[in-house]
Amino acid sequence: MKTLVLLGLTVVFSMNSCRHIAFRKYVKDMYISYGRGGGFTGATETHIIRGSGSLYHIKAFSTDTVFVKTANKKTLKEIFLYADSKKLKKIDWNKPGNMTGFIHFYRDERIVKSWQWSEGSDIPVELRELYNRLNKLN
Repeated sequence: MKTLVLLGLTVVFSMNSCRHIAFRKYVKDMYISYGRGGGFTGATETHIIRGSGSLYHIKAFSTDTVFVKTANKKTLKEIFLYADSKKLKKIDWNKPGNMTGFIHFYRDERIVKSWQWSEGSDIPVELRELYNRLNKLN
């Protein structure tokens, strides 16, 4: 009986670790930049979340990238799977305004998808959801 329980736990833990390794490989070369900017000064506040979970901030009128924190794995997985989902890939949204919100999704240093919108405008629910999830990281 003990052997059967031990074998079952071993299988469960090994299956879980395989999924974890596969996800790390999946997001290894991905990152998302997001933020807002524009207005009279053209100042842009940008955050960058890497597949490793590292969150960085670039202040307006600066090129210095400041490490903020490391996102927890569950949140990171939810964000990257959602950003790479079919429903978001189908959305084309390029409607900047005076103050513009944006999300840029990259894989292998190439942009996969880019969205931008005028602050305060109605945007697709899926895009708003991604932006809110990203901003919760801050």
